[in-house]
Amino acid sequence: MGHHVSAAPRDSSGYSVRHQDARAPDPDLADHRLHPGAARAGLQYTAGPLDREGRKKPGCERSLQHAAARSTRGSPDAGAHGLPSSLGGVDGARVKAVAEHAAHAFVSYTQADRAWAEWIAWQLEAAGHPTKLQAWDALPGMNFVQFMHEASERCEVTLAVLSPDYLRSTFTMKELYAAIAGGSLRIVRVREVPVTGILGAEIYTDLVGLDEAVARDRLLREFARAPTRIKPQIAPGFPGAAAPVFPGRGVRFGIPHQAALFSGRLAELSELERAFATDDDAIVTQTITGLGGLGKTQLAARYVHEHLGEYDVVAWIRADDGGVSDLARLAGELGVGADGLAPADAVERVLAWLRAAQEPWLVVYDDVASPEVLVGLLPTSGLGRVLVTSRHRGFEQFGRMLALDAFGDDTGAEVLVNRAGRPEDRAGARRLAHALGGLPLALAHAGAYCAEGASFDEYREMLDGLPARELFESSREVFYERTVASTWQASIAAAAGHATLAPRVLDFAAWLAPDLVPASLFAGLLADPRDVREGRVLREAIGTLHRFSLVDAEPTGVTVHLLLQKVVREDAIERRDHAAAAAALRALDATFPAESTVPSSWPVCEPLVAHVRAFARAAGDILPPIGPVALACRASEYLLHAGDHTRAIELAEIAESVAKRRLGPEDPATLGAVALRAAAYGSAGRTADAITLQETVLAGRERLLGTNDVDTLAARADLAYSYGSVGRIAEAIALQETVLSSFERVLGPEHPDTLRARVDLAGSYRSAGRIADAVALQEAVLGDLERVLGPDHPDTLRARAELAGTYRSAGRTADAIALQEALLAARHRLLGSEHPDTLRTRGNLANAYGSAGRTADAIPIQEAVLADLGRLLGSEHPDTLRARANLAASYWSAKRFADAVSLQETVVAEYERLLGSEHPDTLTARANLAGAASGDQPGRAV
Repeated sequence: MGHHVSAAPRDSSGYSVRHQDARAPDPDLADHRLHPGAARAGLQYTAGPLDREGRKKPGCERSLQHAAARSTRGSPDAGAHGLPSSLGGVDGARVKAVAEHAAHAFVSYTQADRAWAEWIAWQLEAAGHPTKLQAWDALPGMNFVQFMHEASERCEVTLAVLSPDYLRSTFTMKELYAAIAGGSLRIVRVREVPVTGILGAEIYTDLVGLDEAVARDRLLREFARAPTRIKPQIAPGFPGAAAPVFPGRGVRFGIPHQAALFSGRLAELSELERAFATDDDAIVTQTITGLGGLGKTQLAARYVHEHLGEYDVVAWIRADDGGVSDLARLAGELGVGADGLAPADAVERVLAWLRAAQEPWLVVYDDVASPEVLVGLLPTSGLGRVLVTSRHRGFEQFGRMLALDAFGDDTGAEVLVNRAGRPEDRAGARRLAHALGGLPLALAHAGAYCAEGASFDEYREMLDGLPARELFESSREVFYERTVASTWQASIAAAAGHATLAPRVLDFAAWLAPDLVPASLFAGLLADPRDVREGRVLREAIGTLHRFSLVDAEPTGVTVHLLLQKVVREDAIERRDHAAAAAALRALDATFPAESTVPSSWPVCEPLVAHVRAFARAAGDILPPIGPVALACRASEYLLHAGDHTRAIELAEIAESVAKRRLGPEDPATLGAVALRAAAYGSAGRTADAITLQETVLAGRERLLGTNDVDTLAARADLAYSYGSVGRIAEAIALQETVLSSFERVLGPEHPDTLRARVDLAGSYRSAGRIADAVALQEAVLGDLERVLGPDHPDTLRARAELAGTYRSAGRTADAIALQEALLAARHRLLGSEHPDTLRTRGNLANAYGSAGRTADAIPIQEAVLADLGRLLGSEHPDTLRARANLAASYWSAKRFADAVSLQETVVAEYERLLGSEHPDTLTARANLAGAASGDQPGRAV
């Protein structure tokens, strides 16, 4: 789809005249046009039928970036929170009621740092630690001093938001000294400021320069770990005399080493600590669940090492064999008289000891296969804590569950930077963290590898080019027993043992994107999707995969981690098992609408695009290439019509790459994909690039198919349209007249390709000044299109837009306005308010208003359209430049001369930079600017 750049010679509205062959710039913004050759790229080469409490607290979380960017306005001495102390008018009971709101931390800050204070308070409260904040808790009219006194007295901690403004404020410094004297001060430094003098002895939390995820983790780790008291769980020993040792005291069994560079799980560690900080005299069980490789064991190990002193006995039990072996060995360490007993009897002795123990103990069961296994490992009573790690999600009946997820890109980058020692390459670390899907195990492996010399970007390239087994085995991380390639094998086998269809479901999803896979696609795995029993089997398989943390399932679909997909795909390729890939192709082909250019199909198309992209990239070299190529072309064609030229180019490039690699550069499928990429370039305003590709396609089709083949004619029509777009009107008309004659002879006068060719030729007639010929042809073809394709078809709408532009060029402004208003209503209804074609129609209607002397109506529309086009298409897109020139002309008509000249100067400079000094659009823009400088009204639509 190129942009049909219609034009007209100079008329009473002040359009500039060009030399005869130049395509004179029209004020109208040209519609999307799907090139016939590009249309065929996705349709001709189909593979045939193929078988997801009142506080003034803001309603949403404040971002760290917003806090850091807030201005430091307001007097530093306006009070601890920017309010004068003379405020009163509220009785003491009201202040007391607010101050008695239970809070752990009183947040002290200046107005300059209010955004930081609110962000900090939000994070603490979200983690279950109430705060007292003037911005949220001081009601209008309260006595400020009384409020601050009551609040600070009742909070356990005074949290000072430290900055240069804080140290300059009299009020905040009083709060600071009081907190130091009371031993309740905690400092959070949010801006660069020396921590010296009386503050030099204070430990502080430094958030300066951190991204949001890392700052949140550090804040919660250092300020939210002790919600009440830091009372040890073991009674302190009597200082005066040696106390008898209770049997078992000081036993430490099987505890693994902890990673020195533990990061990214501070919030989860705090949650574990809160869960185990209860004073209940009963067993507390906490389960950490999640996909293999998310760091469940490392989190558990960190908790154990940080809380060893709180437990009399700490035992780490490897549960991969049901825990029997380690529990039997623990019996010997506890001295429970289990020598000579069978392992099962020794286990019972350990459980009996745990039930009777009067001192606190902690048992970690690592990698428990299922809830059924845990049942036999839990004492029925006692003073202990049980920490479980498992990939299974079914432990709710035992107590709280902590489900881990992958790291975000920022946290993942922090892990990589710390492990590899590369603080200077955070951007590369962020890219690699994203490519690894934030999986801690993979991040650890990658960090270890990069610590030896490779850059993050080099590792990312290897991730694309090497099998997971080869890549991750070469960088094994000492604190992980398994690699990325092996960590999921046991879970997959266990899932298969519970549901025979589970492996096929996982294999199927592995060929798609790591986004939500719509539930409807999985019907492709069933012989008869309407069979109730088959549907139940499918649901059970998905449920089983979810319970073993291999997928995240919800009613609308399934999500799989991208590295798990990679491992599963590579295993299938090694086994030469392409059945799942073929099933994915059949499901996508059957689900992605064939009529992807029709707006009514777009809600179905959009959620499938990511999956088509992933499938074509993954399966292009596995299956016969025609299927992946045709599917990628179909998705690209949808994106062109939907106005998303960036993704359209990407899909076309994928299709072209697969076809060229598998079929050769001159195979018809390859040429079809190239034609589609050219259309996408035209849509993006890269007309010169489009012409180069189109000339290649035309030459190739003439050699392969002959000069009169329909596909050759379509390629010629595409090239002619692009010639017209760059002002080569005579060449365009000559080609288009030949193409139209050939289409009428080969396809008939009412074939859609013939009708499109008539629309194209009429547009070129208007550009050449042949207005009467253009009107006659456009009125006739519009009638035919409405009858053949319907009034709402994209080709019909484009023809209507072209006719409206020609009416205005002919001075029939009222007719043009009527057509444009009706067209705008239709496009709002069919495409939405931000589709590029809708924006172009709004701009063209504004131009028509200007031609009718309704400048005051035109300018607000043009300003809005210019802003929207710049945001959606970019400041350098031809449509954005034309919209800027049209606005300049309207400013001149409104006698805003300085604004008009300034805007027109920008247009000239942009055209000279992008198109060159001799391009027709540049020449016209320069003429318009010269006219404006001399006092003449500038033309529109440069």
